[in-house]
Amino acid sequence: IMVKMGYEMRVIKLPDTILHLDKVLMTLEPKRVLFCKDLISEKDIAGFESIGISCGENATANIICLGDKEFIVNRTNDLVTNLLKSTGYTVHTLELTEFAKGMGGPNCLIMPIERRA
Repeated sequence: IMVKMGYEMRVIKLPDTILHLDKVLMTLEPKRVLFCKDLISEKDIAGFESIGISCGENATANIICLGDKEFIVNRTNDLVTNLLKSTGYTVHTLELTEFAKGMGGPNCLIMPIERRA
């Protein structure tokens, strides 16, 4: 059904320690992704422009895309905040330490909806 709707399905093998894909891969724009280069290969995301980060400690790909190159990032995720800002994106930081203690992140706080250009 997803293929009929124009979506391409890909399987990305992750370690058992990764509960949700959004911790290691997030869409920045329709054809651009932020990903943890330690866990996801360039082959897995072929066809997309990519920004790779080394995940660990506070650095994850778990962010909220607000659209129009604007994002919400956990205040402790300095690596991603600085990288996105240097790439021309607008970044809003929020204090989400308590959510992070429970292995949650910004994207865990929303219900994604499909955006149309």
